[in-house]
Amino acid sequence: GFVPDEPGLRVPSKGLIIYAWDSEHEIQIRHFTDTLVKSDKPRLNFLHLVVPHDPWSHLPSGKEYIKSARITEYAAGAFGDLGELWGPDELMVQYGWQRYLLQLQYTDRCLGRILDRLEETGEFDRSLVVVVADHGMAFVPGQERRIPTNHTVADLMSVPLFIKLPEQTIGQTSDLNVETIDVLPTIADIIKLPLEDAVDGESLVAPNYQERPRKTMYFDGDKNVVVNPEFSERFDYVDRMVALFGTGGQDNRLWDLNTIPELVGKDISAFSVGSASQWEAELERGGEMYDAAKPNFVPSYFIGSLKGPKVTSPVQIAIAVNGRIAGTTRTSTNPSTPRQWTILLREEFFNAATDKARLFEIEQLNGSYALHELFIRVPR
Repeated sequence: GFVPDEPGLRVPSKGLIIYAWDSEHEIQIRHFTDTLVKSDKPRLNFLHLVVPHDPWSHLPSGKEYIKSARITEYAAGAFGDLGELWGPDELMVQYGWQRYLLQLQYTDRCLGRILDRLEETGEFDRSLVVVVADHGMAFVPGQERRIPTNHTVADLMSVPLFIKLPEQTIGQTSDLNVETIDVLPTIADIIKLPLEDAVDGESLVAPNYQERPRKTMYFDGDKNVVVNPEFSERFDYVDRMVALFGTGGQDNRLWDLNTIPELVGKDISAFSVGSASQWEAELERGGEMYDAAKPNFVPSYFIGSLKGPKVTSPVQIAIAVNGRIAGTTRTSTNPSTPRQWTILLREEFFNAATDKARLFEIEQLNGSYALHELFIRVPR
């Protein structure tokens, strides 16, 4: 009964729509919450909102830093037909990881909007709410983002599963070996819906639930990985993430990827601005004006390359907004892409008075710094 998306169908009673899976997330979440109305009859509301999956384009606030992003919007430092392979430059991989985690925070915001709507309609207490993902994402230099190896199986195999039972008031955390094949029989068991055909999984609320002695992940057709659910690398992903970005709250280092952090926040006037750089900056993204009439877009994402002489060692770059340095980055250490660079800036640096951003090559001078402005070219 699902039909292709047409603007005329975006009314609360018309929820059976196939949206573009890699875009229009705000339209989808807004429409989905509109369909959550009080009902005397049992009903199913299903949303396949493909976040935090790439293309990464959302800030935690819900604002976008890429207009009309599609799946072909590959991250810097990624290669292959679909950007599936990370290159060797660890900083580039970390920038991708940062953007993924920021979009994950946007995902949390979307879930909060759904829960708020259920509360508003008085339907939360009697609702069964299930939130699940299909796979993780690996952020390891030189590795595939989605193909499991000894280095990435922990990154890809573990996914969240949240189940809120009808009338449940107290939560609990379970460390059972659960697999996604268990989701359907669990739902059926809770709502007392007989399944006409046999299924591979089991109900997690059944008193005789039998925990499996192994965990299986299928990928690329009939290929699969089978591991002990307590395998030693199980929490490697979490350990690496916390070591790099912190745990959140007071230990939030999600924005701490600047290559020369002591420059961030300082006025350009505090530095010697010398002759123009020998390179030019060709932008793929970034440099747009902030438009107060379009407050959902923030021009805070930059990706580009340097044009000019051969780049023999990483070039340090500063991005200034309204005369203040908003971030520092460098060109890639990957020998095949030595001119490429990228950075995502904090939303707070952009406002209605924002001038065009200025880019500078940073020269280190015996404990101090000089700036050399980069002429910006935007491809037509």
